Amino acid sequence: MSEQDEAQLRQAVAEGLLARDEVEALREEAARLGQRPLELLRARGRLSEDTYASWVRMRRDALEPAASREGSLAAPGGPAMSSHERSGAGGA
Repeated sequence: MSEQDEAQLRQAVAEGLLARDEVEALREEAARLGQRPLELLRARGRLSEDTYASWVRMRRDALEPAASREGSLAAPGGPAMSSHERSGAGGA
């Protein structure tokens, strides 16, 4: 099992999605089936599609060098700005 899978299992426990006593059984079943533990949780309905997609993005971002992510930062006027600022009434 990859270090990312292990980190996600720890995160699932920390967030209450998985009990500590369930980790080993899930780890073994994932290895037996050739699947990732989070995929099994999603298939069982213990992890929503949105949460699964979010964790997959986090794993991908953690593996991707920071320099290659720089181009994906939100452009000015993106969601981090209030509607007041986007309307140009921010007092520039």
